[in-house]
Amino acid sequence: MNAAAEEIKQMNKPRHFLTQLDLAPLELRQIINRATELKAMRDRGEDYRPFVGKTLAMIFAKPSARTRISFETGFFLLGGHALYLGPNDIQIGKREAIKDIAQVISRYNDMIMARLFAHAHIIELADHATV
Repeated sequence: MNAAAEEIKQMNKPRHFLTQLDLAPLELRQIINRATELKAMRDRGEDYRPFVGKTLAMIFAKPSARTRISFETGFFLLGGHALYLGPNDIQIGKREAIKDIAQVISRYNDMIMARLFAHAHIIELADHATV
């Protein structure tokens, strides 16, 4: 790949939130403040649904009731649809290559959240995802 093509690829690459170090302290504070505002809006009965028509693929190699409930409920309340992919649906890095999973999910979904055993798998998923 030539330098110009590589530069375009990097410009179009989505920003991932893989660790808290991926965001500046101010950005983390802004996210927390916005979440507080959205919760207050919901409590007042205001309708705020920025994810209408959007889908979130939730990959759970390591199942967690609290994580699933919070993501699925939150995405629904914000207007989107969350798709649960458990360990029986995807055996990431075992039955299916992480690269392939990232590419397929990226074609059909707007966002990916993953709860995996190995952080290296999360990094590889992000490297190949286009969302």
